[in-house]
Amino acid sequence: MLVTVLAGLALIGSAVDDAAIDRNRATAQADVLEGSTFFRTLVRFTVANGQSVVPENGVFHPRGLSAGERVAVEYDVTEPELVRVAGRSTVDGIVPTVLGVVGTWVVLGPLAFWLRRRRSRA
Repeated sequence: MLVTVLAGLALIGSAVDDAAIDRNRATAQADVLEGSTFFRTLVRFTVANGQSVVPENGVFHPRGLSAGERVAVEYDVTEPELVRVAGRSTVDGIVPTVLGVVGTWVVLGPLAFWLRRRRSRA
């Protein structure tokens, strides 16, 4: 149940961040940086006032990016740390999230059922 709830909260959080970007959206070209990991992809881009920004949490919806690449990003003008790859949104993450939850239930569901039956017999 915990994985299901966390996956739902992750999708809700992603949708909230996407909505914030959509309210005050600006676009820029970003460089994908070395040091990116599976959990976060680092990018550097320049905002309208000339300031260079490297969001600490990386870019949202980074699937398929690799270091050295140049990519269009959309960011929240009022909070440039909120940045996503242009043209991508929470919708892109629904299928992988649902598959992850289903996979978890397929693997752990029978185990939970077996443990519950075992406990009720004792």
